[in-house]
Amino acid sequence: MARVLAPWAPRPAMPIRRWAERYRYVARGAYPGPWRSDVVPYLVGVLDAITEPGIREVVAMKASQVGWTDSVAVNTIAWAVHTQASPVLVVFPTHASARKFSSQVLDPVIASTPVLAERLPPLTRTRGESWDVRSFPGGHIAMVGSQAPSSTKSHAYRYVLVEEPDDTALDAGGQGSAISLARLRTKSYGDAKILIGGTPGTAGLSQIEDALERSDLRLYQLECPDCGDEHPASMDWWTRVTWETADDGVAHPVWGMARPETARYMCPACGSPWDDRARLAAASRPDAWRASRPTDRTAGFYLPELLSRMPESRLELLVQDHLQAERALRSGSSDLARAFHTQRLGVPWQLSSELPDAEALIERGEAYEVGSAPDGALIVTAGVDVQHDRLHVGIYGWGRGEECWLLERRVIWGTVIDTRDPAWRELDVLLGREIPHASGAALACAAVSIDSGDGQTADAVYAYVRQASRRARRRTLAVKGSSQRGREIFTPPRPVDTNRLDKAARYGLRSYPVGVDRAKDTILERLKLTGRGPGRRHWPRAIDDDYFEQLVSEVRAPGRGGLVWTLRAGRRNEDLDAAVYALHAARALRIHQWSEDHWRERERQLQQRDLFSQAPPAAPSAAESAQSETAPARRRFGFRVRR
Repeated sequence: MARVLAPWAPRPAMPIRRWAERYRYVARGAYPGPWRSDVVPYLVGVLDAITEPGIREVVAMKASQVGWTDSVAVNTIAWAVHTQASPVLVVFPTHASARKFSSQVLDPVIASTPVLAERLPPLTRTRGESWDVRSFPGGHIAMVGSQAPSSTKSHAYRYVLVEEPDDTALDAGGQGSAISLARLRTKSYGDAKILIGGTPGTAGLSQIEDALERSDLRLYQLECPDCGDEHPASMDWWTRVTWETADDGVAHPVWGMARPETARYMCPACGSPWDDRARLAAASRPDAWRASRPTDRTAGFYLPELLSRMPESRLELLVQDHLQAERALRSGSSDLARAFHTQRLGVPWQLSSELPDAEALIERGEAYEVGSAPDGALIVTAGVDVQHDRLHVGIYGWGRGEECWLLERRVIWGTVIDTRDPAWRELDVLLGREIPHASGAALACAAVSIDSGDGQTADAVYAYVRQASRRARRRTLAVKGSSQRGREIFTPPRPVDTNRLDKAARYGLRSYPVGVDRAKDTILERLKLTGRGPGRRHWPRAIDDDYFEQLVSEVRAPGRGGLVWTLRAGRRNEDLDAAVYALHAARALRIHQWSEDHWRERERQLQQRDLFSQAPPAAPSAAESAQSETAPARRRFGFRVRR
């Protein structure tokens, strides 16, 4: 009985690094043989943090040559299998990368480590096992790609590892980011541990950068061999690397007059130059990590290649890569510079942007009341961004040359998927309310575009648009964002309703594709304009600061077909989306094509406020009339108007 129960017996608590030094054997690599912590002394603090009491999550933003996968990820998995008898989940960017890890990393470790080979025998078809799920007494290892979150839904995991989070899916199966889904798998364990490590991507979009910002940010303290002063290996460490230039006048074809072989790291305290030997000596203490801020159960580490002992991490080679990247950058290519920053320095790549920041926009607030329209705003449209638990509404006034004023923003909370929820009635009341104008007139919303892009809320949006089109005087459009490059902001609609022959119903509902990239180009570029005039955007001083954070929440980043607007990590963009839809509603009214006579007529109508109420601003064409959402109302009288 003792022999039968032995595999399930709890193992004595042992730090991960002690376990690796006692049991782990490295079969191949730069340092084959028994695993030694003195090869990667800077990683000892990371391994100790995984078992540190009170720490639930360990985050590391790293360079590519620091030994992370072999010394941290593999050791943690092996330690958990041998000593903890608990399920382990490892999330990779793709299914292919998970399979590569299983065959090329995990299998050799199991074969060379006897205690693992006993608990993880070779795969056999008779036991129904596969490469992505490896069972052992007390648990199993699941290795999954980030695009398929359903494979882990029915399991709880005590240990979760996420490899290269910046390459994982941001919306796995429409359920959220792969990292957030992985975190949910640990709720059943009060002592669960989550390990996230990877190289950063673009600044503001990087998931590992965002996770590190939420941690206590532990930096390695380098001790100068000359003055004895300590300073942190911070993210600006590359500015302290210097090298000499050639004095013989002979330029190298790639790095010009620079001499990479003379590269040195300068101590910021005494100016002492360190060669690679001094650099490695300064990075040899395993207990040199210091937290820079209080922790909330998350330990964060920054691991630059400055600490690495790998043969390719010499200062000379780093300088050579830097000079090559600078040369390519001068030629118009940023690929090498991006790779140098993210892979060698371990810092996010900064995209250049000329957009004003939120603080600058706040200072440009103007002295008009929220919910009122100043002079120049002659027509009102609205945009509604639909979330599962709220409707985010932006109401804008428009003038000549699409000069724009934010009149009001409102968040309406409710169960949006339910068409009977009071949120929809509250939206109807908000859009039906007249807005006082500086002239004394009252402006009603002339058009509204409502987001129907989410498949779970689309039916509720369609139901609201059908009802509003029959009873409201404003034009109510169901819209769906399109990521197609070059698509115009306003384009012909697509049918939603069909007849008995499964063809588009003549007076059925239509959904309007919105060229969101073109719309965001227009809105965000116009933020640079100040003063009054065409294209300028205005907002009241009393508007919440959160509006500006959301308005500039996206940056242009490399994507399919070039640079695309991408949401920064940890940000929200409902206000930006609502502004996009309000612009779409304005384009649906063709106000960008209005002549000066048309604008003067609009001003005359406002001056005659006692005699005129706001009418639709432009007579629709015959083609628009045939597709108008108000067509069913005309048919109630038993005839159609021929134009």
